[in-house]
Amino acid sequence: MMKVKTFIDKLNQALELPSRYESGGWGKWDGHTWGWDCNNLGKGIIWGWNADTNIPRGGGAKYASNGLGDIGTESMIDACYDVSDDFRYLDVGELLWMNGHVGYYIGNNQVIEATAGWNTWKVIQSQVDSKGNRTYNL
Repeated sequence: MMKVKTFIDKLNQALELPSRYESGGWGKWDGHTWGWDCNNLGKGIIWGWNADTNIPRGGGAKYASNGLGDIGTESMIDACYDVSDDFRYLDVGELLWMNGHVGYYIGNNQVIEATAGWNTWKVIQSQVDSKGNRTYNL
C-alpha cells in the first residue's frame, strides 16, 4: 500500500515535470511532456508511475495494478468512504471530487490536478476554499 507522503511526493513530481492534459492519459511520455487527465493522475501514480521515459505508455506504471482497477471519475467517488462536502477539515491526500473532475489535496488549501481549466491544459496546483471553490493564480 502506498503511503500518503509518497503519493504527495509523486503528485509534486508530476507537477514539476513538463505535462499536458490528455484525456485518458496516465503518465504517457511523448518525448517532451507527460500526458495526464484528472482521474488518471492519481491512478497512474498508484499504479507505479516513476517518470521512466523509457516506458512511454505509463512511465513505469502497470495498468490497473496495486489494488486499484481502472474506474472512472464518477465511479471513483462511489468507491470512497466517509464522503463529505465539508471542505473545512480536509486531510492531505484526499480526493476532491466534482462532477466530471477530481483533484488531490496536498495541504494548506492546495490541490494538484490535471486540468484544462483556466486554459492551462496541464498538471497544476490550484487552491480550494472552505466551501470547495477552486481558484488558480497564474
